[in-house]
Amino acid sequence: MITKILKPFFWYTDNKKLKTVADQTRIITQILRFGDSQSVKWLFKHYSRATIKKVVRERGFLELDDKSFNYWCLVLKIDKRQVKKTRL
Repeated sequence: MITKILKPFFWYTDNKKLKTVADQTRIITQILRFGDSQSVKWLFKHYSRATIKKVVRERGFLELDDKSFNYWCLVLKIDKRQVKKTRL
């Protein structure tokens, strides 16, 4: 189960079923896309920077909108040439 401060960002699912480890990709991408400063602080407290970078590299192009993707690539110092760029 995730904390109450994250509930607004997971309106589409039962928050009680979200697990911080099993659902880490979904949690990370959702917070990076829609999160506020408090939820982003929570994110960086509960997941390592390396884990967040890995999710952005592997799923960011697909899961994040262009502005969020570009912003987090800059913040996390991710070379966009290292990103998997596959969209359906």
